[in-house]
Amino acid sequence: MGRTHYVDPETLRFHHARILDTYIVDGGCLFALIESYAVDCQNTERRKRFVVFDLCGNVVERAGLEDGWRTKGQALKAMWACLNSLDALSITAEAIERQRYYTLNALDRLEDDAKQALAATEPQEVAR
Repeated sequence: MGRTHYVDPETLRFHHARILDTYIVDGGCLFALIESYAVDCQNTERRKRFVVFDLCGNVVERAGLEDGWRTKGQALKAMWACLNSLDALSITAEAIERQRYYTLNALDRLEDDAKQALAATEPQEVAR
């Protein structure tokens, strides 16, 4: 929670989804989960799938809604096959670089906004 909207209660409720299991992988660089989700809007059929996130909460891999499995065991087997094929170090380096870029851009915008606000402000009298 807090890194991605994916596991927020409101999102789960809207999609009729439930988190069945979670896994911290590769020393905390990746986070994976198995979810149960509704195949249709009426929630008459459910499937299971995996989702893998980087350390910033971005989805790295996930099975498509149409690719879900009937059992948790099948989804778990597919998740580990996926995780074993990923380069966690590269994924983590890319996530950090992307976060650095977004953070520096946000700080630049904040600095520009502050300068504009200060330039538009009348000088204040010194309190005596």
